Amino acid sequence: MGVDLVYLYSENRIKEYNLNGGTFQGRMNNIFTLPKSWSTELNYMYVSGAIQGNMRISAMNILSASVKKGFFNNKLTASLFVDNVIDNGGYTIKITTTEPGRFTKHLRSHNPGTIRSYGLSLRWNFKAGKDVKVQKVTIGNEEERQR
Repeated sequence: MGVDLVYLYSENRIKEYNLNGGTFQGRMNNIFTLPKSWSTELNYMYVSGAIQGNMRISAMNILSASVKKGFFNNKLTASLFVDNVIDNGGYTIKITTTEPGRFTKHLRSHNPGTIRSYGLSLRWNFKAGKDVKVQKVTIGNEEERQR
């Protein structure tokens, strides 16, 4: 299992306009090994919303899952996967711009981003199971090696 957690704080001052705030990002990856060369994998990502320059991006979360089966001593791996199981419809970007001596513009853009998708993949590993030759390397003369 792998977990990655990040917190960022951003403070932006553009003329008289201030856009400040924190962003939390988290990722989790789990691989479950099952009998007879089967495995399953779950990936989850969450972003609490982000501030970048004069843009504010709404929160989003993505869950992906896959089932894998190895064949021929794991030289061939077949995977069936679903990306974006939750399918929350994407995220919204709100851009606020203050022009000198003018007005403040708000632009809302909805991005479907990662839509739910399904797939099947086949992967062939040409070097699976081959031995790796290891060679001992010595540096320095005999006197230095015995110190």
